[in-house]
Amino acid sequence: MSDKPAIAVIGAGIMGLSTAWALYRAGARVSVFEQAHIPNPDGSSVDESRLIRHPYGNAMGYTAMVDPAFAAWDRLFADLTKFAGDEPLYHETGTLVMDTGGAEGRDAATDRSWMPERKDWIAGSRRCLEQLSVAYRDLDGAGCAALVPGLRGEIVLDAFHVATGGVLHAGRIVELTAHYLSRSGVHIHPNRPVHGLDLETGILDFGDGTTEQFDAVVVAA
Repeated sequence: MSDKPAIAVIGAGIMGLSTAWALYRAGARVSVFEQAHIPNPDGSSVDESRLIRHPYGNAMGYTAMVDPAFAAWDRLFADLTKFAGDEPLYHETGTLVMDTGGAEGRDAATDRSWMPERKDWIAGSRRCLEQLSVAYRDLDGAGCAALVPGLRGEIVLDAFHVATGGVLHAGRIVELTAHYLSRSGVHIHPNRPVHGLDLETGILDFGDGTTEQFDAVVVAA
């Protein structure tokens, strides 16, 4: 009998699989249960891409999580390299934040009523970036147009650019992470919905007359 804790993870989106990956690296015996195919096409973390960026308005907590998130992605990608090879899982584009209110006929110099929440979001982003020493550069319309071919610079009322940020290839990351975990000894169970959980005993009920008990259960569904 193993002295490693047996832990179940319910849900095989990126939250569930990354939790399973961390638990596996910590030495646990891990089982992952997903109600559908993996990647689940209806899952919230499965799509062609997801963005990662530092600017989050006034949300300092989110902004502060981005550097640790980049570091965590790097650790995960290092493990996935065995199966991904040279396939890019992240494409860095930088982050361009713009208020394009000029397209609505507004003028930043004379119109003080324009979309205060938009203005606050941009100002809040700058404040959070400065507090966390994340570099950015302010841009005018011409500077934005130089970065984005086809953009009309005259519609830009306010803008800044951060060198970090880009596109995570979400669906492929989920697929490769599940494959890596399965090959590493984690028990991956697609099309295995959990119908009930006893919080006191850690027993999962699969609704077909079968149950399974674990030392701990993580719900990521």
